[in-house]
Amino acid sequence: MRYTIWILCIVPVVLWTLSIQEYALSETGGESRTGESVVDVGNKICPVTGTKVSGSYFVTYQGKRYGLCCPMCEEMFLKDPDKYIARLFQLEPQLQESMSMPASTSTSIGTGTEHGSMPHETTN
Repeated sequence: MRYTIWILCIVPVVLWTLSIQEYALSETGGESRTGESVVDVGNKICPVTGTKVSGSYFVTYQGKRYGLCCPMCEEMFLKDPDKYIARLFQLEPQLQESMSMPASTSTSIGTGTEHGSMPHETTN
């Protein structure tokens, strides 16, 4: 019984602490958990679905922070980040000029609805 109460008290504190750290990173651009500097890519289009980014959801990959339209896109992006980065450069070519990452020319850009049958609705 004491063990259960202990766990019920500690888990929310740990989760709260982690959420504060993630919020601080997203607000400041900060550093990743590995200590490397994080650069915001500044994309306006979600690399997974091709819809407008929300401004609330991001994924960090190799020191770069990419905007997403929803939390579901993070898992898809991380399964094949190079595919979605190349797709993003096709959707927003001006980003490639401002970054030092070459886009893959052999990657298909997909349909724009990678993780569902309907495009996401985004809020303005």
